[in-house]
Amino acid sequence: MTTLSSLLAQIQKAKSSLQNVETKVITPDGRELIEQRDNDGFTKATQVAVRPWGFVGDFRPDLQMAEVAPGLYLGGQDPAHDADLLSSKSITHIVNLATNVDNHFPSRFVYMKIDIYDLPSCDIACFIPDCLSFIRAAILKGGRVFCHCNAGVSRSASMVIAYIMRYEGLRYSVAHERVKSIRAVIRPNEGFVRQLKTYEVDLDFERGVSANGKLH
Repeated sequence: MTTLSSLLAQIQKAKSSLQNVETKVITPDGRELIEQRDNDGFTKATQVAVRPWGFVGDFRPDLQMAEVAPGLYLGGQDPAHDADLLSSKSITHIVNLATNVDNHFPSRFVYMKIDIYDLPSCDIACFIPDCLSFIRAAILKGGRVFCHCNAGVSRSASMVIAYIMRYEGLRYSVAHERVKSIRAVIRPNEGFVRQLKTYEVDLDFERGVSANGKLH
């Protein structure tokens, strides 16, 4: 007869015999990462290379600064290198969510810098409160904010969608469609989409809105 302790010992032995598998991930903006699950079950990502382009080489600079909400602009890293372009939009604050992209003009703009990997396993939700507070405070003081990552497709797009959801009261699907109608290339990864939908539920609870859209 198998005792509980012997069964647990067998399970532990089987778990210890499993090998940790490394997964190579190439992100749309050209970063090569190695994902590995540790003994506690958490996935860790290590960047091992940066390609000059993502899946498709395109040497044309992406200089779009899309105004997705009053005073809030979305784009990739290229405008972040162009002080004249930033000034032409009267930008005062910059949210830099890119990896391997410095704050180029710290004497001219107020920065918030957070390195976020564009991976479904990355917890972007934990950065939303501080980022949104930074953006909102700047706009309420009459400033203009440029939010960017490397490509302006997933990380920064997710953050501005969260901003619209919170401060304009829009559902995720509506906020996403609005941003996409202004910057067509956006595509938050599936992990970020799940987190934004969870954020939608959290906002509903905070506002006292039930599942049918009515106030409690």
